[in-house]
Amino acid sequence: MSDSDQSHEQSNPPPDTSTQGRTINPVTRAGKTHHQSSTDTFNLFFFLFDSLAKLDKLTKGLVEANPELAEQIPSDPDYPTLGPYGLTLKKYSQPFLQMLVCRLADNYTTYLSEVIREVLHAKPEILRSAEQVRVDYVLRFSSVEELTADLIDRKVADLGYRGVVELEKWFAEKLGVALVDSEHERRDLIEVIETRNVFVHNRGIIGPKYCRNVPDSPLSLGQQRTIDLDYLIHAFTVLVGGGHALDERLGAKFSLGDSDV
Repeated sequence: MSDSDQSHEQSNPPPDTSTQGRTINPVTRAGKTHHQSSTDTFNLFFFLFDSLAKLDKLTKGLVEANPELAEQIPSDPDYPTLGPYGLTLKKYSQPFLQMLVCRLADNYTTYLSEVIREVLHAKPEILRSAEQVRVDYVLRFSSVEELTADLIDRKVADLGYRGVVELEKWFAEKLGVALVDSEHERRDLIEVIETRNVFVHNRGIIGPKYCRNVPDSPLSLGQQRTIDLDYLIHAFTVLVGGGHALDERLGAKFSLGDSDV
């Protein structure tokens, strides 16, 4: 995080997630919840960012009025515009940015589970397959509706453990809907999800799975993954913009609205 970043004192709106200049608004309950949760996550950063900038401004005014306090206020000649609060944010910027990116990624994967549930409740016949279930399992339920609801829960749970490539295949084969719009968006989505996994499971150290799933990355095995504000904005655009576009496709194909599912 640079000292120029810290100079902003107005809240920044979330990044533009429009597609080809066209604004896309989520239409499903899952899509709207995903949008709100992700926007709140992004705005948390700028709330803290702006609050600390204002505290630094107050501190600067206090020192100007009382020069004898200058020696007691932390400073860094390499970042002359940063006050003590901005320097603290800079010191801890990596864990904070990592936390926000991980939350954005988790919001997206939760959205996928929730919107799949909406689709399956709207069109339960999608569950039809050659897969067999035990008779004693079926007899646990007092109605077809209860059985269907449990089968949907099982399918959503199963898909929750799939990677992007497997999910993309399931969306195409079972729903007839593309998970992403292009190969470029697919690569970006996989990279953001794998970055989240590196932070959560390996303290940010690049492992074999990241190298295998993101072969074009300049990062090498064993390297420490670091991110900045630009990457946070990139992740928001990939996950929320991609979610909006997918939500529009699913809503149109399956006539989904703000359901109570």
